[in-house]
Amino acid sequence: MSTFKLPPLWQQCLIFWALLCLIIIGFTDTMPQILAISDYLMTFHTAGFIAAHGLWNVLYPPEGTLSFAGAPFDKQAHALLPFMPASSVAEYMYMPLSAYIFAPFSLLAPAYSMVAWQLTCLAATYWGNFLTLGNRRRALLASAAAFAFLPFTLTVWIGQVGLVFGLLPLAAGCYLFKKEQYFFGGLTLALLSLKPQMLVPAVFLLIFQLGRKRFAPLAALITGTALIAQFNYNLAGQTIFTAWMRCLALSDKIYSDPAQGVAVHLATSLPRAIVLSQPPASHGAIKPLVYALAAALLLAGLFAVLNLARSKSDISEGERLKFTFVLGALALPIVVPHLFIYDLGALVPAAFSIFFEEPESEAGKRIQPGLKKILLAFWLIVSGYCLTLVINKDLAQPLVLVALMLGCYMSAVISLLRPPKQV
Repeated sequence: MSTFKLPPLWQQCLIFWALLCLIIIGFTDTMPQILAISDYLMTFHTAGFIAAHGLWNVLYPPEGTLSFAGAPFDKQAHALLPFMPASSVAEYMYMPLSAYIFAPFSLLAPAYSMVAWQLTCLAATYWGNFLTLGNRRRALLASAAAFAFLPFTLTVWIGQVGLVFGLLPLAAGCYLFKKEQYFFGGLTLALLSLKPQMLVPAVFLLIFQLGRKRFAPLAALITGTALIAQFNYNLAGQTIFTAWMRCLALSDKIYSDPAQGVAVHLATSLPRAIVLSQPPASHGAIKPLVYALAAALLLAGLFAVLNLARSKSDISEGERLKFTFVLGALALPIVVPHLFIYDLGALVPAAFSIFFEEPESEAGKRIQPGLKKILLAFWLIVSGYCLTLVINKDLAQPLVLVALMLGCYMSAVISLLRPPKQV
């Protein structure tokens, strides 16, 4: 496969920027006051400590709780992190199994735990890019270039889980599909249940495989997800499993109410931005309409994927899979009800599969340049929004952001719906 060659000066600039970001991140890792309000320490390090010590009754709020503030988990986080401001609230909404994943990290002091997780995130990024691009040097350059996408940098800085729980399983699943390991590819995508928002790109990949009359990936995903659910049930028991379900319901209520301290400017999915732009009293009425709109947009994308899967053009199997991956990535902020802007950092391999590889077929030569422009626009839009948050978050307009991202998504849908030349 022919590859795109980035000019040496651009390569040097990307590497310099990545190193600068890492230096800044490393410097802030030495500052206890900043570390104590990081997502990783407040949420995942604390959850790991709870799992390591078998304190399962602390993991989720007790029945009847109306707020995460003052809940047992919040109190445990404040006890572990003495520099954590009294006004900060820690909550954990992930499955019990995820807490066990962080148990080894929690054995370290908070600062070292943070660094260890950040290194894990960087390793996941490199391997995800390597599986996508198939070349160590390009994977290293792509990993450096990822820092130019500010949501990725933010993910590493605050220690969020999207790179390990999202980016790597997505890239690995695509890699296995390219190797015609369809069952294992679907099984790998089941790991995305650790970060359920990331199942949206997986749905696109599965619909593509169904369009190619391959049913093993879907069967594997269902099997893997069921096994993970059963493992969670066996791990923590019915009481904790039920508490997790209640926690998810509570989080949906809280994250739909700005009065609960929700960071509205970080509401970077279309459904969430629309709902939060309306008075809380109307949320119950408009949610079904907004979710129906998101479902319709999802169906439009899936129809484009089926069109791509069934096309009789000269487009190669690898290109079809790559374009499906990109469309699924662009769909993420359009479809998912709850999404923060840093979650978009998990999508970098999809973009680099377009930027670092040249098209193989005539149809690919028609489609890929358009997708490249769409992804560039997406990068500028999202990174520009991130800069606005840094400069003055009051200027950030989530509705404008999601409208522009919707334009990128629909442009990609239309690009894949255009019938390529038949052969």
